[in-house]
Amino acid sequence: WRQRVSAYYGVKVTTSNPLTRYYQAATQNHPQGLVFTLVGLSMPRAAIFLGSDVGKAIMLDQYNSKPVAAQFVPPLVVGTAVLFINMPFVRARYWIQDPHTSERTVRQALVAMYGRGGWSNVLYG
Repeated sequence: WRQRVSAYYGVKVTTSNPLTRYYQAATQNHPQGLVFTLVGLSMPRAAIFLGSDVGKAIMLDQYNSKPVAAQFVPPLVVGTAVLFINMPFVRARYWIQDPHTSERTVRQALVAMYGRGGWSNVLYG
C-alpha cells in the first residue's frame, strides 16, 4: 500500500538509508487538501468537546435541566451542526484527490459540487 500511495502522490524515494528516505518523503509535495484534512480532523472534535461542555453548563445553570439531558443533548446538537458544516469540506477534499478532476482547490471543488446538484449535492452527494 505504501508503494501505491507513493506512486499516487508522486513521491520518489531513491535511497535505502531510513533517515534519508524519511527526509526525501517529507520534503516533497504534499497531497492536495492536506490543510483541510488536518483542520477537518481537529477542529470539529474541538468544537464538539467545547460545545458539549459549554452546553452542559448552560443547561444545568440557566435552565435547571436534569443532568441526564444536560449530558446528552449538547453533544447531539453540536455534533449534528458540526456534521453539516464539516461534511462539504470533507467531500471537497476527496473530490480534489481524484487525479482525473480538473478542480485543484477545495473552493473549486465546492463550486463544482454546487453546480452539479445544488446544496443537496454539496451536503449529501
